[in-house]
Amino acid sequence: MVAVSLIPYLYIPLTVSKSNNAVSQPINIFIAYAREDVSYLNELRKHLRILEHNKTIKIWYDGEILAGQKWNEEIENQLQRADLFLLLLSADFIYSDYAYGKEMKEALARHERGEAILIPIIARACAWDMTPLAALQAPVEGKALGSATGPKRDDLYEGIVRAVAKSVARKQQDNTDKARYFADEAAWKEALQLNSINGFQRYLEQHGRHASEANKAIMQLNGEPDMVFVQGGTFTMGCKDGRDKDCYDNEKPAHEVR
Repeated sequence: MVAVSLIPYLYIPLTVSKSNNAVSQPINIFIAYAREDVSYLNELRKHLRILEHNKTIKIWYDGEILAGQKWNEEIENQLQRADLFLLLLSADFIYSDYAYGKEMKEALARHERGEAILIPIIARACAWDMTPLAALQAPVEGKALGSATGPKRDDLYEGIVRAVAKSVARKQQDNTDKARYFADEAAWKEALQLNSINGFQRYLEQHGRHASEANKAIMQLNGEPDMVFVQGGTFTMGCKDGRDKDCYDNEKPAHEVR
């Protein structure tokens, strides 16, 4: 179909919105581990430091709990705040009622609801493929960090960092898209409340989800007719005597339009 405008102009929304220019906020990472694997935690934090330097992530683990804080309450808060979970898996992790039964359960639930991303990292060889995490892709082909030493282990950590960086970028984009959506909806609600040409124009300057509705509202407020849709190809524009009734002079002469 081809749209033929019967109005002298149409307000076109810009493609750039305020949220596009906003600096992405760091992604909150929660690292869960067993005490027996603290050496792997420390090495992982060293390798992830590059992402902290780039201000793309903010890492939290239970070593961040301050003196005087209620540790269970603080862990619960961080479990709800996290955008991305890194689970250092081992037989000791699976053995831990808290790590496996509490932290992993909550991380997996939020992952399945689409609220966060969960990445299993194999610290030491274990039967993790028999856990609810089996369906998830582990970085570096699921190789255990404990299976390598020296430069080869560094290679595994590098692969993990790159996998985390990709997930961070994806989560940042998701957050940006959500922020843009909510900003658009808030601006549209405000435009509807104002119900004025200026209000809808302001909406169109930075948003576009409701562009067609905003343009229609502007036309109605201007007292102008809507657009008429006709079949694509050649068609006759105007009124033709003998074919149409009550032709007005300003509708003549009829002429072919492509």
